Amino acid sequence: MPKKGLERVTFEPFNKSSVKIFHKITSTFPSGWKVTHVGSTAIGIPGKNIIDILIETKNTLKTKQFFLKRKWCLIIPRKKRKTILLKRKFGPKEIIHVHIAKHKSKDAKLLLFFVSYLKRNKSSREKYTKLKKEAVKLGKVENNEYNKHKHEFIQSILKKSKA
Repeated sequence: MPKKGLERVTFEPFNKSSVKIFHKITSTFPSGWKVTHVGSTAIGIPGKNIIDILIETKNTLKTKQFFLKRKWCLIIPRKKRKTILLKRKFGPKEIIHVHIAKHKSKDAKLLLFFVSYLKRNKSSREKYTKLKKEAVKLGKVENNEYNKHKHEFIQSILKKSKA
């Protein structure tokens, strides 16, 4: 059972409607933002039913304020990460995560590389899916445990990047 205040991880089959939700949500964003669908729903694999959106911007604080004014929740970032992460529920099951990063920053490049790599490499995509499913099956139901379980695999892919 997760500790109070921590998000419980569930493993859901890929939901094709997540692409429609991505477009519906991003249609409310100001024009001119560089917006990319990232994460499991962008790759088309099972996951946590979270639609991840990357926004690359020159002014991360101004972009963050846009979301905070609209009642998005700020998630405390990891120490090494320079991206800003916000979340919001959408509908009965879906959760939207918005990752705000400096335009062409290393964090943005690595995230885009990882998604692109998994889209192109079926065996890695299958291995990543299996790893995610295994984490939940082993009872790693808190986000931190779940992410630690995937960390080594993710790092092995990111090492292939030139970012």
